[in-house]
Amino acid sequence: TQKEQILFEEALKKYSNEPNTSEKFINIGLYVGTKTGKQCLARFKYLSIMLKEKKKIKQNNNEIEKEISKSGINYK
Repeated sequence: TQKEQILFEEALKKYSNEPNTSEKFINIGLYVGTKTGKQCLARFKYLSIMLKEKKKIKQNNNEIEKEISKSGINYK
């Protein structure tokens, strides 16, 4: 839920100085209150992948826009 996501993000900040160990994610799960450490670790990995993919897409779009701009074509 949205509330769980907010709590998850708060917990990531709270425990940001801890190494990425199972104990860290157990604490994050306890902070969220409705998720296990394994679930929080899985969410962390999922969001990390999604952010990397989003960054790649943005970079690719910027490169495409530069190439189109060089060609002089107005596509907007």
